[in-house]
Amino acid sequence: MSQSNNDNCFLLHQRSYGETSIIADVFTQKSGKISFIAKGAKKPKSKFFGYLVPFQKLKITYSGRSELKTLTSIDRDLASNSNTFSKVSYSLLYINELLMKLLPKDAKHEELFVATKEVCLPNRSSQQNLTCLLSGCQIRVCGRKARPDPSQRRVR
Repeated sequence: MSQSNNDNCFLLHQRSYGETSIIADVFTQKSGKISFIAKGAKKPKSKFFGYLVPFQKLKITYSGRSELKTLTSIDRDLASNSNTFSKVSYSLLYINELLMKLLPKDAKHEELFVATKEVCLPNRSSQQNLTCLLSGCQIRVCGRKARPDPSQRRVR
C-alpha cells in the first residue's frame, strides 16, 4: 500500500473519466505537476463535488505509486472564493496554459508555485500589480523549460 501525500495545489486542467470520475492535472507545491483521478467527483453527493475549480489554492491528499495518483481528500479556502470572470481571469487562464504545456511531470518548482500563488490571490485588484506578477511568472515558467512537455504532444 502506498503512503498518503499532503500538498497544496492549483488545478490546471480536468477531464471526464467514465460517467462519474474526473482526471485532473494539478500544480503542487512539493511535487510539481501531477495527475490524479477523483473517483465519483461528478456525483452531487461526492466529497469532491464542486471542489475542483481553477485559480483556487487547494489542499489535497493523494496516494499511489503510478503516474496517475488517486485523490483521497480535498479542501479549499472558501473565503478567497471569487466567482466573477473578469479581464484578470484571462491572464490566469494564460498562466494555466503555460504551466500545462511547459512543466514536466513530477518536477519540483516551489519558487514557481509561490509566484503562481501570488498571482491567484484574491487581492489581485491592481491591474499594474497583476502585470508585474504575470511577467515574472511567465519568465519563471519559460526559464524552466523552453520546449513543451513531450507527454503533451498530440497524436495525429
